[in-house]
Amino acid sequence: MGGNFTSSTQEIITEASAKKIFSGEDKDGDTLFQLADQLGEKMSNVRQSQIRKIYSEFMRIHLNFKNQLRNHQEEKAVERCKYELRHLKARLVYVKSRNENRSKELAQFCDEFTKLIDAAIISGPSTPIIKGGDLVIDRLKDFFEATLARTKEK
Repeated sequence: MGGNFTSSTQEIITEASAKKIFSGEDKDGDTLFQLADQLGEKMSNVRQSQIRKIYSEFMRIHLNFKNQLRNHQEEKAVERCKYELRHLKARLVYVKSRNENRSKELAQFCDEFTKLIDAAIISGPSTPIIKGGDLVIDRLKDFFEATLARTKEK
């Protein structure tokens, strides 16, 4: 899973908390927004352009998934989304390796977001959090956006 954390870096997202975010246990989003705030606070020195590239890639995945669902292609959408999320994980590893010595905060973001991607893949991107509610992929998007919002506060 996630991370090679240094002694100065504290893990924010555990496997258990990642699973909780994508379950009915966190239907009100308390855990999601609390952890997004914590991660966003740690990213005060990360350049927005670095995160925007990752965010743009994720939003493309999210949009493609939602379009395929609207076209009643759920099975195809889920398989493609899982593939693209795995590819995004590979990109996060690349971003982390390129920036680890310059930006421990960006490296931590890559590790933490990778844990959430793993949990989203296991849960299934089209799985509803609660009946008739947000899908797992939507919660992943919410986490990313809440983290970005927190970094902009700094």
